[in-house]
Amino acid sequence: MHELGLGPGLQIDYAAWDGLVVVSTSVRAIDQVVSRGRSLAGEKAYRTALDDRPGKVSSVLFSDFSQLLGLGEQIGLTSGTRVRELLPDLTKVRAIGLSSTSGESDTTTELRLEIP
Repeated sequence: MHELGLGPGLQIDYAAWDGLVVVSTSVRAIDQVVSRGRSLAGEKAYRTALDDRPGKVSSVLFSDFSQLLGLGEQIGLTSGTRVRELLPDLTKVRAIGLSSTSGESDTTTELRLEIP
């Protein structure tokens, strides 16, 4: 497990094992994924963003965007004028899911946003 400090009191934790990479703001959350103690598949936001993805994928990305946006605000990433103009719309996004599949000569990526 590794930790990347982004600013005072804000760090990102990540781990890579068994062909997977998990990134979180919580070591406990990573431990739960590694130990299979908690599955994202049971979370409504995850199911909405990624439930009908293909059975075999090259990569999967899921983010609770509201938490990610909150972290961005904490470290000042949302202080620019253009981002401030977009914040009312960005705060409506609950989750982001991305999956990709690869064939011999093509790659397909699907991006889904959960906006309640």
